Amino acid sequence: MAGGVIVRLPRNWSVHGEYNWSRSQSGYRRNGRTLISSTPLAAVRSGALDVFRDLNAYPLDLTSYLSPDSPQNNAHSENVLKDATLRLVGPVWTLPAGPVMLSSLLERRDEATRPSLKTGFTQNGSVTYTYTPQIGVSTDSAYMELTVPLVSAKNERPGVKGLELQTSYRHDNTTVPSIDTGSYAVSLPSSEGPYPQPEITDVGVNASQYTFGARYQPLEQLALRASYGKGVLSPSLNNLAPLPYPGILVSILSTRYVDPKRGGERLLSLAEFSAGGSGDLRPEQSGSFSAGLIFTPMSIPGLRLSVDYTRIDKVDEITRVDTQVLIDLEDVFSDRITRGELTAADQVLGYTAGPIIALNGGEVNVARTFLEAYDVQADYTWQTAYGEFKASAIGTVQPHLQRQVQRGEPTLEQVGKNLGPLKVRGNVGLTWMRDGWQLGWNMQYYNSYLIYSAYENNDANNASWTARNGSPIIPSQIYHDLFGRYRFGENHGSGWLGLLNNVEVLASVKNVLDVKPPILTDNNQGYFDISPYGDPRLRRWFIVFAICRQRSAASAKRGDHVASLIRRAAVRVRQECVSLLP
Repeated sequence: MAGGVIVRLPRNWSVHGEYNWSRSQSGYRRNGRTLISSTPLAAVRSGALDVFRDLNAYPLDLTSYLSPDSPQNNAHSENVLKDATLRLVGPVWTLPAGPVMLSSLLERRDEATRPSLKTGFTQNGSVTYTYTPQIGVSTDSAYMELTVPLVSAKNERPGVKGLELQTSYRHDNTTVPSIDTGSYAVSLPSSEGPYPQPEITDVGVNASQYTFGARYQPLEQLALRASYGKGVLSPSLNNLAPLPYPGILVSILSTRYVDPKRGGERLLSLAEFSAGGSGDLRPEQSGSFSAGLIFTPMSIPGLRLSVDYTRIDKVDEITRVDTQVLIDLEDVFSDRITRGELTAADQVLGYTAGPIIALNGGEVNVARTFLEAYDVQADYTWQTAYGEFKASAIGTVQPHLQRQVQRGEPTLEQVGKNLGPLKVRGNVGLTWMRDGWQLGWNMQYYNSYLIYSAYENNDANNASWTARNGSPIIPSQIYHDLFGRYRFGENHGSGWLGLLNNVEVLASVKNVLDVKPPILTDNNQGYFDISPYGDPRLRRWFIVFAICRQRSAASAKRGDHVASLIRRAAVRVRQECVSLLP
């Protein structure tokens, strides 16, 4: 539910008031049976379970591989959000280049999750109960932004076509529930309780952030910009509230992960997997610098080139580390992983730890993160007697994404490694448009990368990865797509042909050349994964039919006005949060 009011004031000032209230509920319920061992995998290998057939006609019988009957597994959660904002916008005074604009905001935001009880079960069928008390986060915010035009078309001079300064300041006072360590969730002996209340202390976190920016236009066809910002981000309710997953989903998720302390054994099931619920998170602090240029040469109408540079340095970044990384770095995140007993049979196999039975994959504080990237984009549009053509190219070069997971640990470079960003990626496209027709081609390029994990700092493990795959490098990948679109006119015809009025037909072919993505062996038991930049479905065809209704002039005007407000709001949010959420 949302409502608001806009009051126009004298001298081009305006006041905007808005109130939002929302409630979201989620839950699941299922009977408790799940895969309990690696027996199904052995059956697949031996052929006893034939998965290479029509499973709709010949479904698999997994009854003998499931855990005993257990009580019903269910959970329910409910979140309530209340947000009230008041904005004041208008010109403070007028300079020769134009008015100095002030945009200010006061906001009160309250978010709470209601008490919840989750019923689960272990692999031997015993019941578990997890209770989460009500927790909430409230934030009082004040924001102010000034835009100062120093040079514009009104007072331009040689070498200075435009010059604009911008500065902003934001202060947040956030009340965060905090516990000494661990999760807000509490294990109970039964569904009847007792329901203990963890010792939660409301902690006030004062966070101030600011940005300074400038835009300089020395020539009509060239614009330069730069900005610098500092900020602090407090944990949100999503960072704090636990998010348990049902057992059936846990079984599916866990098969992605391997356990290095058990010879690369793949996790087939978990008794418990949760995300969030980290009550010991610290506020995130960051500094960011960005600069860029836009070039639109007059000698080549329709051409636009842009280059942007970004540099971000964060301390105590709040992020969700990949689950496989948590397992690989268990010695660092020991409180996130619960293991069963190490048996004598395990020791004979050379295993150094019991099986993982529970995992908390929630957000963590990463000691330090450093990012550096360049973004390049070129667009060229030209008209011919055969229609309009548009060529575009977008590329990203990322020299660094360095993370120190914990103070005292080494800083690891993640660029160009598995589970990390690519050093170079981009796409190139060409589109032709005429009347209601549109045809296009697009190519995606993904740079090669190392096969071992971005968080791995063990030469022996890296050598093992290389030996299993024959090379330490996953080769670069290129995929091509084609698409065509046609839109029938508003008055295409009458009778049956009238059904085509304003109908749009889109047909596309993904991976036209049917290129197979690289396949890698991810552990010594013969499992295979596919590079995440490719699609194992290979070539795919899509056809989409859509009805595009015409809008009246008044409706179009209202829609354009709303779209403009949304774009301005998005830009404002980006400017406010660039130092926090780049």
